[in-house]
This record gives sequence, structure tokens and C-alpha cells, in this order.
Amino acid sequence: MSAGRGNLSLRGGFDASGASRSNAWPMQESAQEGWFFTHKGERMGPVSLADLRVKANDGALDPRHDLVWGPGMTDWKPAGEVEGLFARRATEDAASAGGFAATGDFSDFDVDETAEQMLGREREWPGVKRFGYIVGSIAIGVVFQAVPPKLLPVLQPYLDGHDDWFLLATAVFAILFSVSLALRRFANLGMSGWWLLGTLVPILNWWVGYRLFACPPGYAMHKKMDGAGIALAILYWLGVALGLAVFVLFVAVLIGAAGSPEFQQKLKEVIAEIARQSQQAK
Repeated sequence: MSAGRGNLSLRGGFDASGASRSNAWPMQESAQEGWFFTHKGERMGPVSLADLRVKANDGALDPRHDLVWGPGMTDWKPAGEVEGLFARRATEDAASAGGFAATGDFSDFDVDETAEQMLGREREWPGVKRFGYIVGSIAIGVVFQAVPPKLLPVLQPYLDGHDDWFLLATAVFAILFSVSLALRRFANLGMSGWWLLGTLVPILNWWVGYRLFACPPGYAMHKKMDGAGIALAILYWLGVALGLAVFVLFVAVLIGAAGSPEFQQKLKEVIAEIARQSQQAK
């Protein structure tokens, strides 16, 4: 149903601030299911509530500057203050931004909320939060490094010489767990699960890791860091800088030693040993 223009503009019934001077539009003019709204200074309607919600979700209503009046209301209200009118907007925005990983329920989040209000909802965001992601990442690393070597001697009689299959199975489990953890963390941030591919791109993976490690729930929507996030971000980037410095130092030492006869002889011995073991394996 398309909206038609009213006969009077806002000049007839509103003051300079946009608030109504009086009930210039008697409620009996509004059909029981009729809703009226303003857009760019013009009164529009009547439309059904369903049509009004469509306009809100399509961005045709400004939650702050456009006004709405409908059954049961004694005065005009900014569209963003009409309960339920924009309730689905945040859900759809999060789903379109979140791709296949944004499976959480964002229906309670109002698109017109401030960053502080969204940040205050930390316990209500879906997915895995920072602490869970950090602990889970550390746990899977420790388990993958410590458990297989201890289990292997016990299981060897049953593996029938297929030790490599056992190690491969544990590696696959660790990878799947890490992927699942990251996808749930992306959902908690309000980001697309496709950002997981960013972890495979050099330099970009530093930024993705920063988001996963430090940013608070819903960060992609409110773009505001809290105190814990700032502290974690400092730790994260210090760790990245330290790792990069160690790598550069290692490469510099390696390049400097490459011209040494002792280093070249040692390298030849290592290559020869690798070739010998390969021949024995055949």
C-alpha cells in the first residue's frame, strides 16, 4: 500500500522543533488501522503498521527526525521511539553483515541505540566473548601439544603402525575446533564469518587477530572499545611488534651467517642427512 500525501504540511500543526502544537489531527481522522508519518516536512498516510515497518526497515524513515502517529497514541513521536517499529532492523543489518556466521538473535537491539547502550548489553550478545575465545584458543593449543604424545605410546598396540593417522586425526580436530571458535567469536563481534579467510592473508591476519582477541561484543556495530579491550589491544600489538622484531633479527643473523664457511658446511651436512633418511625410508 503506498502512502498518499496529507493536505497539510508540518507548518500547519507543528512548532519549529517539529513537535505538535496540539492534537491538530484528531484521532478520529485516523482509521483504527491507519498510521500516519512525516517525511522531509510532509505528513503522509494513512498506511498500515506492516507498511510502516517496511518503510522503517528499508531506511525510508529517519528514526530521529521523522515523526509517527497511530492508534492509541495521544501525540506524535520520533519514529525511533515507537516500540517495535525498528526492532527487526538491527537483526537484518547484523545478518547481512554477518554472512553464514551471524546466527545470533539480534532482535532486541534497536538500530537507534547509542554506542554506550549497545556496549552495555555485553552479556546479551550471541556467540563467544573475548575471555571464552582466549581461553579456548590457549586450551586447544595446550591439548594438541601435550595430549597426543602421551596417548601415542598407549595406543600404539591398537594403531597397527598407523601412528601418522592418529596424529592427523588430532590435528584435524584441533583445526575444526579453532574454526568453530573463531566463527562464534565473529558472530559475537557482529562480523561476517567470511573474515575467517582473512586469517590466511599476511598482515591482514594481524588486524583480524586484533578484532578476535581484544574487541568487545558487538564491536562491528557500535565501534567503541571498553577498558578491557584497550588493555588487551595494547598487549596484542606489543606481542605482534615483539614477534616481528624477533623474526627480523633472526633473518638478519641468518643472512650474516650465510657467508661463513662453517655455516655453509653445517648446511651441507643437514641437507645430506635429510637425503640419507629419505633414502632409508624408501
